Amino acid sequence: MNFTPGDGNQPPIVSKGLVDWLKGTDPEITSDDDPRLMIISGGIFKWTVDGVSPINVDPLAQKGMPNGKDIGTLQVYEGTSAPVDLDSTYSKINTLMLQKDAPYMLMNYGEVELLLAEAAERSLGDLTPADAQEHYNKGVKASMQMYTRYNPSLTVSDSQVAAYLAAYPYGVTKPALEMIGEQLWVNHFFNWWEAWSDWRRTGYPKLIPTNYPGNATGGTIPQRLKYPSREVAGNPKFEAGSTKPNLLTTKLWFAGGSE
Repeated sequence: MNFTPGDGNQPPIVSKGLVDWLKGTDPEITSDDDPRLMIISGGIFKWTVDGVSPINVDPLAQKGMPNGKDIGTLQVYEGTSAPVDLDSTYSKINTLMLQKDAPYMLMNYGEVELLLAEAAERSLGDLTPADAQEHYNKGVKASMQMYTRYNPSLTVSDSQVAAYLAAYPYGVTKPALEMIGEQLWVNHFFNWWEAWSDWRRTGYPKLIPTNYPGNATGGTIPQRLKYPSREVAGNPKFEAGSTKPNLLTTKLWFAGGSE
């Protein structure tokens, strides 16, 4: 796993967008936090081959790193005179879920229930909007309680789930489809390809694109991957069968592009 120190060691830092969302509507209190905050994040810590050295595990102190920044622009963003110390500044992914023998879930029960909630809201099949809240509540609960597969300590109680659902009533604090889309996004934390697909398909959550100088998409979130030049040159049916133009910004059919 490329997050593990000595094995690629890509910094497992959590993004600002996700941390802010998990901290709820009021970042100065914890009573409205998503109980997954300190499950997905293990806090602010340093991780080396010798182990994890906690720096700050206070939920109120958790801070995600803004997307689209390099060392220079991050320093400007933070207003510091020296390069930002990533280890002591930003929350990282909980190492209990980054072990080499950790499981991987291609599809989980929480996702199934949230998709049923979406189908109900859209009146697909035999489902109606009257069925949506029950599926949504089941989906949120299953999504919050699925992390014990990684470690028994990563538990969320039924009462915590109930308190969260009471704090953010279905279809009240936000439109129902937006709430479903946001929950699917968090559910797919370790399945980023599916999170990207759901965002392209639904438009939720309402993400803020980055605009790094010289980026290839004009400051928009990519909609697809480009076909590699070898595929373009070697596939005689490329022109007839591809989604064109062959750009990162071309929407696929399920996101509103041409079929």
